[in-house]
Amino acid sequence: MVKVVVLGAGIGGLVVAKKIRQKLPAGNQVILIEKRLRQYFQPSLYWLMIGERKERDIYRNLAGVFPPGLEFIHDEALEIKPVTKKIILKNREPITYDILVVATGTEADPAVFPDLTGVGHNLHTLEGIKGLCAGLNIFTGGEIAIVKTSLPDLCPTALYEAAILLNSLLIKKGLKGQYQLTIYTPLERPLIEVSNDLNKCISKELDRHQIRVKTASQFESIDPAAQKLKFTGFTAPYDLLLYAPVYKGQTVIRNSELGDESGWMPVDPQYLYAANDLFAMGDSTIIKTPSGKYLPMMGAVTTLQKNIIISNVLALATGSLPDKKYKGYASCFFDVGAGQVKPAFSNFYHQKDPAYYFLPASRWWRIARRLIEYDWLRQGKPIK
Repeated sequence: MVKVVVLGAGIGGLVVAKKIRQKLPAGNQVILIEKRLRQYFQPSLYWLMIGERKERDIYRNLAGVFPPGLEFIHDEALEIKPVTKKIILKNREPITYDILVVATGTEADPAVFPDLTGVGHNLHTLEGIKGLCAGLNIFTGGEIAIVKTSLPDLCPTALYEAAILLNSLLIKKGLKGQYQLTIYTPLERPLIEVSNDLNKCISKELDRHQIRVKTASQFESIDPAAQKLKFTGFTAPYDLLLYAPVYKGQTVIRNSELGDESGWMPVDPQYLYAANDLFAMGDSTIIKTPSGKYLPMMGAVTTLQKNIIISNVLALATGSLPDKKYKGYASCFFDVGAGQVKPAFSNFYHQKDPAYYFLPASRWWRIARRLIEYDWLRQGKPIK
């Protein structure tokens, strides 16, 4: 008998556990560990911001949705002991594994810039977006600052998409000409850490929406009393502050000494294993691509990696060698406002620079994005 354990039931982990349970012969054990039963779909936060979703529309509940034969443990994993193949849990006895899949994602580190939490609105959390919506109800104009605090960033395009949708919302509210929206990024060019092709496309969209970008802006601190942001070499005012937080690897990876200095787990870029019996995927990993850049942390990558993980775990569990390779492909849908979505198809393992291919923006592509949202939500129960 083989015991397969999956840590994390997010974009990748839940599907991986279900598919492995479905395809693995009877008599083998599959366990899924997740600390959160109620989950919201993070890519839909900006539709919530512009009023196209209610809070309950983006939630799913995992209670009671698991198929027969898939054991679910509602608990938090604290440490992985790879030598003894043991997982230390917060509220129950340790469990053992034969094959482990780590799909824990990443976590924010508010301790790096604690003053941001009480003053600004975190663009990556439900609480941050709800606070932003409340702030927009009383906003009458001024300086809007959107700060990328550090690298790597979760879903690198998200901050720019938020800026475009926010700009469209403010124009709809009748505030055109009464505010200046500025994005501050530590990069020399927007999204150049991902791809030069992506930089050109996003920069064109930002110009079209008259959104200013201040590059080479390394954030240092905030003065809430003076409403000023301090960057290396200059300061900037704000009346409304939005930000993408600093990220680090999940606690369980850092405690297990399986990750790098920031807590992300290095894995083989094609087979996605960190060891013969340990696989990892998505935002819990760090992968250097052939171009020298790092694979972005984004759900579009996880979506394609999960099929590789499923095949390779099943092969290993049934006595074969893993032979499926992740080839660096991903696709995503960038909301450019006015109900238009621009699709992008990427090859992150392109030798010289990650290659991006774009199709014209269309309302039809928004339907494709809604289907992705629907597919994620239907894996759980709706929140009433």
